[in-house]
Amino acid sequence: MRDILLLSSLLGLACAVETPSPTPDAGPPPNPLLVTTTQGDVEGLEEEGLRVFRGIPYAAAPVGDRRFLPTQDHEGWADVFEAKTLGPRCPQPKELTDRWATDEDCLTLNIWAHPAAAELRPVMVWIHGGSFVSGAGSASIYQGDHIATDGDVVVVTLNYRLGLLGFLATAGLRDEGQGVAGNYALYDQAHALRWVQNNIAAFGGDPERVTVFGESAGSMSVCALLGSPLATDLFARAILQSGTCWRTVPLASEDDTESGLDRGRAALTALDCSGADELNCLRSKTVDEILTAQTSEGVSLGMVIEGEGGLIVTDPVEAFEAGRTPDRPILIGTNKHEWSFWEVGNTYTPEQYQAWIRGWVTTYFTNADFAEHVITTLLEMYPATNDVEAWWARVAMNTDIWFTCPSLAYAKIAAGGTEPAYAYHFDHAPENSPLAGMGASHSFELSFLFGTADQMGRWTYTPSVNDLRVGDDMRSAWTDFAHGYPPAPPEEWPSYNSANPRFGEFASAATTVVDQINDARCDRLRPLYLAR
Repeated sequence: MRDILLLSSLLGLACAVETPSPTPDAGPPPNPLLVTTTQGDVEGLEEEGLRVFRGIPYAAAPVGDRRFLPTQDHEGWADVFEAKTLGPRCPQPKELTDRWATDEDCLTLNIWAHPAAAELRPVMVWIHGGSFVSGAGSASIYQGDHIATDGDVVVVTLNYRLGLLGFLATAGLRDEGQGVAGNYALYDQAHALRWVQNNIAAFGGDPERVTVFGESAGSMSVCALLGSPLATDLFARAILQSGTCWRTVPLASEDDTESGLDRGRAALTALDCSGADELNCLRSKTVDEILTAQTSEGVSLGMVIEGEGGLIVTDPVEAFEAGRTPDRPILIGTNKHEWSFWEVGNTYTPEQYQAWIRGWVTTYFTNADFAEHVITTLLEMYPATNDVEAWWARVAMNTDIWFTCPSLAYAKIAAGGTEPAYAYHFDHAPENSPLAGMGASHSFELSFLFGTADQMGRWTYTPSVNDLRVGDDMRSAWTDFAHGYPPAPPEEWPSYNSANPRFGEFASAATTVVDQINDARCDRLRPLYLAR
């Protein structure tokens, strides 16, 4: 009996030693959708396995005294910011906005992030196009879920100021800004990129692996940021889709060349704000009054070279070429039929087409003999014997002059540095869409890249097998690049070399690497002073 009692005591002691003591209640697990930023806490949503945050303010509202000034920090918030709905679009013409709400307080961004993990992912920041007068990072076509999921990256889209609100430069604004005026849209973009640098790690993104990518006006913006000393530490890589920044004008000009202040004077006249009270007048105008003024005859807008202290100090392409800004890996390209976007609804006979060429060439070149040489060469390069050929000849010529050749010239500059440059060519039209007859038109790559054929509004279409493949290949190439690898669908692309150029081509038949994209027409246009 004594042995039994002793054994029972020993077993009781062992159980007492092995049984853990109760621990205090640790409380509920942390909320994975709650993230702390430098402005305060934000809470997002879970969608299809991603954490999605919408409408986060990245800067102070550019209203009142902050209108027509470079972007300023947001003061932050005390309570949790519900980042579950899109912010308003920046003011733009109503016919371009459709049913979407707009507001001058529009500087917000959206994030598609993965579940929290120990390893940070590359980040891709999208800058939308729209000729600097329309569009929004919140547009449904730019949903970042497919790119984020397929490419294992964090995606950010953003809004920036548009139209005169984004670019007006006047003598009064220049004096107030101590030499800086205009480019407010670019200051917004740079501010958003700074916000990403300061906050994206909290969303699982790596601030040292940020790729900025944009299309059309967004690509022009990327080009400008590449050449800006104020953006040197904001991103590591860049993708330029259908746009460069060769035509950036000076803020002021001593000769007859166009300048930002020239544009500003025309806008002041349209706004009836000339005189000593210019600044108060500009800031007292309603948004509708400003939108009306920017459509007035003679009013134009765009990026300007501000000089020292500004975001664009010198010509951004020259700055990049001269090595005054960091050399970064570049992916650049265009679509085969960019200009068909602007020819919808137009018709031309061969005679009208030839008269058009003769008209603008003789206006552009004052030397009659040289002008005749240019006309003869262009009609040889872009022939037309019927109405259909005349339409497509205009498309081909303007695509080369305004898109393909400038992009190839920029690719050549980028390839001359220490970091690789890659070139692509997009030659695919949505096969089940009524837009297919336009070919590979301007912006047509976007629904493939973002996988948003179902978000095209009246132009929504059901993707074909080829459409899906092209989209998969584009996302693969773009995110390979963001991860630091050469694009590789279906094979690794060689870096661009102007002496022996190779292009990754997204075409209806297949994605391949090709040697030529427009029959070397840029080489023939260059001696005519029609290409760089």
